[in-house]
Amino acid sequence: LIVVVTITIRLTSVYSDAPWSSLNTEIQNGPATGLITSAQHAADYEGVRELVRHIDDNSSVWIEPLSPWAYLECAGGCGVPSVWNTFPDEHDFSVYYDELRHKRPKWILVTDDKLGWPINIIAGREEPFPALENYYEYTAELREKLAGSTDYQPLASTGYGTLYKHTEFSQMSQGTIS
Repeated sequence: LIVVVTITIRLTSVYSDAPWSSLNTEIQNGPATGLITSAQHAADYEGVRELVRHIDDNSSVWIEPLSPWAYLECAGGCGVPSVWNTFPDEHDFSVYYDELRHKRPKWILVTDDKLGWPINIIAGREEPFPALENYYEYTAELREKLAGSTDYQPLASTGYGTLYKHTEFSQMSQGTIS
């Protein structure tokens, strides 16, 4: 009984890409090559990959919201302390960047909130993770900060997000974008 319950929980809650019935598209390119997903998520994945391809050097990148796989597309790697959800207002990034100046992000990619991840599959329904209720509000605030920033300029924008480029590294303190 314990094994059946464990397998059921893993299949319905842990694998959170899409309901099993819609997993019908194999990803053909990039770090997720060979994974089976939904057609919509495959299109989302490729749309984000297309934005990342605009990064033309090996400088650090910050990608929001949660798309840790996208860092695998970047030569310069992750420009924040973690590829997991990064809420800069909750962290003092200045200490991190004082020690690791080369990690200051030259590039910031903010993906569109309508993308199909992350989701929680419960009883065959797609529902947002409850923990992310405030996350989309945070990414909206990040977009506003970037839109008002003189340091970061949008380089490419599609229905999958916007890629911002920083031409001269600015001082980032207390998680704010100057």
